[in-house]
Amino acid sequence: MKIVKGRTQLLGVAGGLMLVIGCFSPVMSTPMGSITMMFAGNTLGRVLLIIAIVSLVLTVLGQYRYLLVTGLASLGVTGYELYQFQTQIGQLKTGGVASAVAQTLAQSVQFSWGWVPLFLGALLIMLSGALGYRR
Repeated sequence: MKIVKGRTQLLGVAGGLMLVIGCFSPVMSTPMGSITMMFAGNTLGRVLLIIAIVSLVLTVLGQYRYLLVTGLASLGVTGYELYQFQTQIGQLKTGGVASAVAQTLAQSVQFSWGWVPLFLGALLIMLSGALGYRR
């Protein structure tokens, strides 16, 4: 019995799993520790996890055309979060906060590898949706 029935389904499952992994991977590293999408203090990480689970369910059910929607939504949420993080760090670095300690901490904040599975997962889901849509 095959669990994955083809290349299109394999891409969808891989993309959904990459999104799940990306939700719990560090997206920012600070001197105090790493920040993940799930624990960044907002709800968009949870929304991204729900999109990943919905994408996995749609892939297993063979509803590939809807993967275009979930892939685009996950790409949009991930891009928006990246923009938000970049904007907040930029404000801290340019003196948006009067505290010298906050500016020193902002200088040491870096993006981490967790963005790679987030964007890759979204792209794989969209690719699976595009390949399945042609059928």
